[in-house]
Amino acid sequence: LMLGASGGPRIAGNVVTAGPGIPRIEGRILREGAGRATARLRMAEYRAGDARIALPELVLVQERGGAVGFSGRAALSGAIPGGRIDGLTVPIDGTWSSRAGLSAWRRCLPLRFDRFRLASLELDRRELSVCPGRDGAILRSDARGTRLSAGTPGFNLSGRLGTMPIRLTAGPTGLAWPGALAMRGVAVSLGDPAAPSTLAIAELKGQLGRELDGTFSGTEVRLAAVPLDVLDAAGQWRFAGGDLSVAGASFRVEDRQVDDRFRPLVARDATLHLHGSDFAALALLREPK
Repeated sequence: LMLGASGGPRIAGNVVTAGPGIPRIEGRILREGAGRATARLRMAEYRAGDARIALPELVLVQERGGAVGFSGRAALSGAIPGGRIDGLTVPIDGTWSSRAGLSAWRRCLPLRFDRFRLASLELDRRELSVCPGRDGAILRSDARGTRLSAGTPGFNLSGRLGTMPIRLTAGPTGLAWPGALAMRGVAVSLGDPAAPSTLAIAELKGQLGRELDGTFSGTEVRLAAVPLDVLDAAGQWRFAGGDLSVAGASFRVEDRQVDDRFRPLVARDATLHLHGSDFAALALLREPK
């Protein structure tokens, strides 16, 4: 350990940590020319309750001026707000400096998980490709604060909502935190795959903060148990406390049977509340004028 050097302390040699309640880290730090240092480390799985984290590989490179670049891989399992994720594998990539702050995940990366649960929604093992947004990095933390910005060209997920099978697909999707959510071509299939209830949303927008809320448009709903189609739906949505609610919705209802039993009807200011696999809806249907 060398103190007093420009750019901060200088460390070289082997590194091992151990002890009750302390993560086990081992590796080696090498001093290179021009004040450069490289650390190659790994951390065995560390548990706290039912949460787990491991760093199978981590490389840190410190330049003479003190800037640090890092790369590697992390494996995590544990609780998230409203749910849990297991077997999440995340590539590590980024830089840090006292002048520019933290910049992480500057290129597209594969996110893999074994199981994802949010409220009554549980998703099966899957891999997603996630890319940075306009900020040039998925995560930035500097004098302007901490920000997340990411997008994906699309996804195809499957799992269960309560006891019912569910499939979720979407086209281009982008989000920023704090900030906004934008999705196109969202499709949900719920229930028996041979005769599911389906939801299709042309465009979904939202604001991301303490609560999630926004608007939807170009929506179609087809319920397997009821021969009716809900078309051209639009309105406001809100997700809080694991429940989804819809308000101020407008839509058109048509009979799906070959011989129509009624002419199309329209609704305005309709509401819906989804809690687990139970939902309640209220709408006043009128003949269009």
